[in-house]
Amino acid sequence: LPKYLLPWVNKKTILFNIISELLSNGNFQTLVLIANKRETFFKDNIKESIPEQIESHLLFVNDTKGQAHTALLGV
Repeated sequence: LPKYLLPWVNKKTILFNIISELLSNGNFQTLVLIANKRETFFKDNIKESIPEQIESHLLFVNDTKGQAHTALLGV
């Protein structure tokens, strides 16, 4: 299980809690999540961790050259 899917506050995943905090200021309309292709098995778990009130896109990519490269793929 990827670390970001472990339970945290209120037994919700770490990912859910982080996204909820980001959404608390209301500045996000769309969320793009990029995960490694080897985590495709957890696709349903990841989708369940995204709050329903936001439009989201989940992309699976091969290994990248780092965080900046991963962000570039998201753009």
